[in-house]
Amino acid sequence: MTKFIGRIMLIISFMFLILIIGLFFSIYWIIGVFVAGIIVTSIYALVKANSTKFKIKP
Repeated sequence: MTKFIGRIMLIISFMFLILIIGLFFSIYWIIGVFVAGIIVTSIYALVKANSTKFKIKP
């Protein structure tokens, strides 16, 4: 009986560990996507600004 309870506890702890790791990775993924979006938009804005400058001063 104690072995059964121990096994259940082990499974629950593993599930919690996986859940916590998953949450951490999802948070990092969200942050990464956010940062990547900011970088891409800033680069796009810079390129647009440069293209307009070149258009103004050929």
